[in-house]
Amino acid sequence: MELKEPAVAIMPLFVLRPLADVVDAGYLAWFLNQQPAEQHFAQGATGTTVRIVNKPILESLDVILPPLETQRKIGSLALCAATERNLIERISERRYELLNRQLADLVNNFAQSHMNERPHT
Repeated sequence: MELKEPAVAIMPLFVLRPLADVVDAGYLAWFLNQQPAEQHFAQGATGTTVRIVNKPILESLDVILPPLETQRKIGSLALCAATERNLIERISERRYELLNRQLADLVNNFAQSHMNERPHT
């Protein structure tokens, strides 16, 4: 795999390669980010400033595996939900920027129209 930009790996780094005929990678990524998994990792994490999850803690997580087709649907829906969330955030940011520009234009137009009304000294 060739990277398009420089990368840094922080240890411990785990690369999970699920067996495609047993576990859907999208489902696994979603599952690992759910509250029960997060709580499991938090309970076994070490460190105070930077919490580190070691390999035995990762291996001790019970991963619930519905049928593969269900996993694929969950993984796909989770990806769609994340994409939707990102798009909604981007729309909200653009809407805010647009409103601010419109308000600034309103103030600038007001200032210009009143500057033209002032008598010149």
